[in-house]
Amino acid sequence: MINLIWDIDGTLLNTKGLGAGPFCDAFTHHTGKDAIIDKKKLSGFTDFEIALSLMLDAGIQENFFLAETILKSFSTRLEKVLAKNPPEVLGDIENTLEFTQMSSKFTNAIGTGNFRTGAHVKLKAAGIYKYFQKSKFYVATPELLNRDAIIQSAALENAHLLNLVIGDSPRDISSARHAGMAVLAIPTGQHTYQELDKMNPDFILHQDWTLKDFLSVIEQFESIQS
Repeated sequence: MINLIWDIDGTLLNTKGLGAGPFCDAFTHHTGKDAIIDKKKLSGFTDFEIALSLMLDAGIQENFFLAETILKSFSTRLEKVLAKNPPEVLGDIENTLEFTQMSSKFTNAIGTGNFRTGAHVKLKAAGIYKYFQKSKFYVATPELLNRDAIIQSAALENAHLLNLVIGDSPRDISSARHAGMAVLAIPTGQHTYQELDKMNPDFILHQDWTLKDFLSVIEQFESIQS
């Protein structure tokens, strides 16, 4: 059984930058401080890390309860925004998820830096939550603050399976490495093919990848594991 651990932003879908506004609005609402999100700088950061980084920039002492309050408010605001402007589904995701869901060879899981509620909001708005209704979600929490901790938790819980992390950022690659799991890099987010390739992921696809390309990677992955 191959356990596919999917990142969300930049891998499964693209919110077209519409998440930054609700996040900053929620932050300002609960702190009284203005906030600016640099997507390139914060690529690969978890929602909790982003909230804490904005606190640091605003001169606010680190506060996990406040961070969680901000993220709950953010999720509510984001849902309203994405209802009017649904995320773009990336690559050949729809065909790939449909194929893997129907196959007895695969399980699909989520491994994301998103807050749980935010992850659900994005997947539902993009119309692909149906592929993950019975899936395990490895998400950002106060206990699993960073990407490494989240992916490590997925590795420990699924040690009996063949695990493949799928993500679009250097942090996805490094976190998979730290957890001892193979990683497939997809340059559909903030980072180019060249940037990701320099980090020597186990596998990498081009931006316009198809289900056929994905299954070719799976074939290579299985041959290495056997």
